Amino acid sequence: MNEEDFSAFITEGPDFLEVNPKKTALVIVDMQYDNVHPDYGAGLRMKKKNPESVKYFYDRAKEIVTPNILRLIDFFRKKKIQIIYITFGPNLKKSSDLYDLGKVEDIKIKKIYDIPNFYPPGSIERQVIPELKPGENDLIINKTSAGAFATSAIDAILRNLWIKTLIFTGVATNMCVESTFREAADRSYNCVIVDDACATYDQQSHDASIKILSQIFGKSKATQEIIDEYPWNSWIVKKETK
Repeated sequence: MNEEDFSAFITEGPDFLEVNPKKTALVIVDMQYDNVHPDYGAGLRMKKKNPESVKYFYDRAKEIVTPNILRLIDFFRKKKIQIIYITFGPNLKKSSDLYDLGKVEDIKIKKIYDIPNFYPPGSIERQVIPELKPGENDLIINKTSAGAFATSAIDAILRNLWIKTLIFTGVATNMCVESTFREAADRSYNCVIVDDACATYDQQSHDASIKILSQIFGKSKATQEIIDEYPWNSWIVKKETK
């Protein structure tokens, strides 16, 4: 099967059975100092490993992703729609509660760069960047793996809140955002990824992730579309009339 055949085989992405703003949440993934500030954590490591990727990623995070997430935060707060921040890091100072691949990566990173790969609770690296500071009615859920559903109580929390639709933003598109998106879709949540409110270390990887997520697992929208299409009735499947 060639690329054209595969593209024809794949759908344009599912419509949803129901979309209710009162049952919707904005999900902001890993917008922490460790991940999106060039002078902390991953930024320090990437400067040594791949300076070109550093410039692309942190320019996009600062100039495009953060402003667009802030626009969505303002919009969701005005509409009184739930906002959920997902963070990443160990719950224990020695990182012993991380998944095994994370532990192995931590050892390698420390040997190569003499910089930690993970940071303990309470460290500045774990904090959400101040531009996107959580509000008093926002939820913060920490995960210890790439996907939030695997290592946090997010599924139980969402069901207790009667939330059905999740609008995803954050970093990295093809890593923690995609992992959590796929997990949510497998659990029958309506999933939407905001293309211009996500980033990873190169455009090709970002585009590939957006493409597969929006063809099979949910929808892809731009920030302005999220705002303009509210209350999102156009996302609901059209039922056949007899």
